Amino acid sequence: MTPVEILHVIVSTEQLARSMYADAREKQAGLASYLEQEIARLREEIFAAVNAEIADIEREEIQRADKAIAALDAELAVKLEHSRSLFEAHGDEFIDRIYHSVVNADA
Repeated sequence: MTPVEILHVIVSTEQLARSMYADAREKQAGLASYLEQEIARLREEIFAAVNAEIADIEREEIQRADKAIAALDAELAVKLEHSRSLFEAHGDEFIDRIYHSVVNADA
C-alpha cells in the first residue's frame, strides 16, 4: 500500500468512526426519549390501577358502613319499641317516680 492509500484508509476509517459515533448518540437520545415515554406510560397504568382499587375499597367500606348502620338502626328500633311498650304499660309509675324524685330533691 502506498502512503496515499494508507492515508485514504485512515480518513475513511475516521469518517466511519464519526458516523458510527453520531448514530450511537442519536440512538442514545432516542432510547432516553423512549424510556421517558415508557416510564410515563407505566406510571399512568399503575396510578389508574391503584385509583380503581381505591374506588373499589371505598365502595366496599361504604357498603359495610351502610350495613352496620342498618343493623344499629334495627337494634335501636327494637329498643325503642320495647321502651315504648314499657312506658305504655307502666307510664304512670314512671311519671310518679320522676315527680317524687324532683319534689324530694327540692325539699
